[in-house]
Amino acid sequence: MNTGCVKKPRSPLEILVAEDSFTQAEQLRHMLEEHGYRLATARNGGEALAALEQRTPTLVISDIVMPEMDGYELCRRIKQDEKLRDIPVILLTSLSDPTDVMRGLESGADSFIFKPYDQQYLLARISYILANRHLREKESAQMGLEIFFAGRKFFITSDRLQILNLLLSTYEAAVQKNRQLTETQDGLRMLNEHLETKVRERTAALEAEIVERQRAEEQTRKLNEELEKRVHDRTAQLEAVNKELEAFSYSVSHDLRAPVRHIDGFVNLFNKFAEAELSDKSRHYLNLISGSAKQMGRLIDDLLNFSRMGREELRRSAVKLDALVEETIQRLQPEFSGRNIVWKKGVCLRCKVIPRCCDRC
Repeated sequence: MNTGCVKKPRSPLEILVAEDSFTQAEQLRHMLEEHGYRLATARNGGEALAALEQRTPTLVISDIVMPEMDGYELCRRIKQDEKLRDIPVILLTSLSDPTDVMRGLESGADSFIFKPYDQQYLLARISYILANRHLREKESAQMGLEIFFAGRKFFITSDRLQILNLLLSTYEAAVQKNRQLTETQDGLRMLNEHLETKVRERTAALEAEIVERQRAEEQTRKLNEELEKRVHDRTAQLEAVNKELEAFSYSVSHDLRAPVRHIDGFVNLFNKFAEAELSDKSRHYLNLISGSAKQMGRLIDDLLNFSRMGREELRRSAVKLDALVEETIQRLQPEFSGRNIVWKKGVCLRCKVIPRCCDRC
């Protein structure tokens, strides 16, 4: 049977659709009216029987699962009525149970359409059933036949054409389902191949990124090693310089301490043995010489401590600047003797008073 092209009927034929779903009923209405059929609808089997009493359609399409009266019972009532039995009945089903076919035969259905149905297939089945109505009218009434299937007994009264049409529709639906399954499998296979290609591409990209990252890490490691070596070499150089500076400072301090000690020692001896013969001015100068020698000794010690500063931990400590300034002035005072130099205390720029008088500063 060719299902590729469905011709619109030349004369308006009426189809009764029994469907409790408003959406599906409207979908069928739109499709069938678009192809030239007149359509009447009913929400269940009871409404469909009431509509059949008013007018006789050319074909009945009924859903199986409906409230009040299902599609099997509606089909059975139609086939038991002498005035309605020649109306072809198509049942819409999901075919979830093999006994659905036997129940369709038992109720006298002419064809099955399986949900979800293809529009072209449904139109082709309608055209086929309507085109073979005259063969059905020539069939003579036959006795019923009891059949045991799936543990149940079915009494089949359908004629040969009904049985053939029902089996053909079942076979066509199975073929269609198999074709859809094959197409789905082909689609899944293509999708799987596409995904595998994407995975391979992504894997290659990740491998390239890993190689590049490893190369960058190796370069970073080499740079770190080179920097560490440079830091180590520079540290060694600084330590060597510090040692040389310390050795130099120690040598210089040792060479300077000797004459300073001699000066201080001779001044002390001079004060001890010639104290009675010295004038006040001479004693003053001798004290200045002794203080300068002691200051020179302290400077030598500071120089030696400064040379060792690089290897000692630095610590913060509070320093009184005014005392430090006073001490510095006292040490420098002999240098400015006779040079007309006068020291003055500054004024705080914040509070405009002498710093010693300003607790806030």
